[in-house]
Amino acid sequence: MYLLIRCPKCRRFSKEDKKVCKCGYKYNGNKNYYFRYKAEEKWKIKKCKSSWKDLAEKEMFEFYKKFINDSLSNTKKIAFDTFCKKIYLPYCNARNRPNTIKAKKHCIENRLIPLFKDTNLGKIEAEILEKYISNETKIKRATINLFITIAKNIFNKAVEWGYITKNPIEKVKLFSLNNQRVRYLNEEELKKYLKYASRYTHFYKAVIIALNTGMRKEEILSLKWSQVDLENNTITLFDTKNGKTRYVPINKSLSSHLIGWKNDMEEYVITYSGRRIHQIAINHATTCKLAGITDFKFHDLRHSFASYLTMRGVDLNTIRDLLGHKSMAMTLRYSHLSEKTKYQAVNKLHIGE
Repeated sequence: MYLLIRCPKCRRFSKEDKKVCKCGYKYNGNKNYYFRYKAEEKWKIKKCKSSWKDLAEKEMFEFYKKFINDSLSNTKKIAFDTFCKKIYLPYCNARNRPNTIKAKKHCIENRLIPLFKDTNLGKIEAEILEKYISNETKIKRATINLFITIAKNIFNKAVEWGYITKNPIEKVKLFSLNNQRVRYLNEEELKKYLKYASRYTHFYKAVIIALNTGMRKEEILSLKWSQVDLENNTITLFDTKNGKTRYVPINKSLSSHLIGWKNDMEEYVITYSGRRIHQIAINHATTCKLAGITDFKFHDLRHSFASYLTMRGVDLNTIRDLLGHKSMAMTLRYSHLSEKTKYQAVNKLHIGE
């Protein structure tokens, strides 16, 4: 925040302490003062009434003070819970995927509204959230990161829509997480898992698709026959996690399964009594228990798919494309497995023996 002067020759603005303009004009004692301010995302320049520096500075500070107060008074006053229920969630319902909507709604109703309650959006401070985070020792850090992210998005939208002028929690930091967990089934575990998974027809179908494509659970459970092209051996996924359409190749093993499962009377590939399946957690837990497998989630079948390809020498860029990762960073978690393949390759050489 500083005063400006304007060259009468080239009309260029400079700081008020400038003695000589770039055009060569020398400033004398008589000066007109100006200052800049930003309104409606545009920089504007205002001329001071006084040609005395001290009075011009006072005028500039008074203007800024009034401008900020007017900006604050023009914001719409609304309680946090009302904003979430009446404005933010309806917006999410029209923009987000079903799973994202469900996660946001659960976080808002069970975490954020009980925390901020009916406090006016403009009066919420970061300290409230920081204190809550430090006291919650039983909740996983990934869960805390989720509702910090959702809370930040809520306040960002409130700023964008003119309810507040600044996000009060923009400086609240997320926890650093180690997301490089790679758990995959070894050969013996795989045999046992498939054996007991086959007890549930619908669950076994999901397992076979996961192991042969690396698709995510929701992508599998929401898969329709209209997305499966057996003639060109391709599955088309429209509503993916990264928002882009993904084409998944069907190998010979999966193709033979899909041909056997094909039912023109059903819309979805995975069904139970003719209806779409939404949850397979119990089937997975029972299968793991019977097979004696621990620390293994259904999502780890996706890791298994990637791990098997890596250990068979498939390059990481191809695996990235198959998994639908936006960047190579996520795929690099499997790089240590490719090192084993490299060692096996060079050990086939016996030069000099």
